[in-house]
Amino acid sequence: MWQGRVKISVNEEVAPGYFRMVLNAPQVAEDAEAGQFIHIRVNDEYDPLLRRPLSIHRIISRRLKVKSLKLPDIEVLYEVVGKGTKILAGKRPGEDLDILGPLGNGFKLGCVSGTVILIAGGMGVAPLLALAEEIRREEKVKDTYVIIGARTKALVLCEDAFRDLAAKEVQVATDDGSRGYKGLATDLLQELFSTLNLKLSTTVYACGPEGMLREVAALTVAKGVPCRMSLENRMGCGVGACLGCVVRVKSLQSGVESYKRVCKDGPVFEAGEIIWE
Repeated sequence: MWQGRVKISVNEEVAPGYFRMVLNAPQVAEDAEAGQFIHIRVNDEYDPLLRRPLSIHRIISRRLKVKSLKLPDIEVLYEVVGKGTKILAGKRPGEDLDILGPLGNGFKLGCVSGTVILIAGGMGVAPLLALAEEIRREEKVKDTYVIIGARTKALVLCEDAFRDLAAKEVQVATDDGSRGYKGLATDLLQELFSTLNLKLSTTVYACGPEGMLREVAALTVAKGVPCRMSLENRMGCGVGACLGCVVRVKSLQSGVESYKRVCKDGPVFEAGEIIWE
């Protein structure tokens, strides 16, 4: 974990109300892994007081052998939803920000092999693109399927980026049917399950709204498919001290219930350990 000031090299709107920011942050890029996040202080004033947690969207570092590297960078993707992110959206290249990171536990591919399914709802694409880039370098993964859900066509994020990563199939679901399937991303997941041999190695990674994650958890647990999901929660400190972001869980081994911190123990959890309330 590192704290310091970093330069903004890009801050651009990629969809209505959604921004992509590139930060020259070698100290973070060299240690970061998909699924982790950074905590950003949006200005030098005390209002807003709390930092904003943003998932690491892309990692560009020597460790990952990126040929076009100039400076080790990280990218974040964020939606303007309040005062803090509105301030971020007004930042210009060349300005700097105080950041803390990388924080949290990431997706940790480990011994994953065979088929991987990534399912994202809305801003859930943010950490999953970094994971897709990591998967591309993993020889044991045979096929990668991507499912993206959004409210409408204009808010479908990163579809081309996932296609460029040579995913076997990228499917899109929109609430209004303006792009791809009309309905929910979880409908497409259920349909995909019906076409795959789930007895072979299959792993699901998910990030998105709670309702989507709840349904993904139910589907994967019922099918016995391993699933790791990145949770979103309001955070105070970002390092596990304030206990403001706890989630109720049940141990997969002992069945004992407890609370875990999304910022420190997560944000990535096994789907089967989360108790949905």
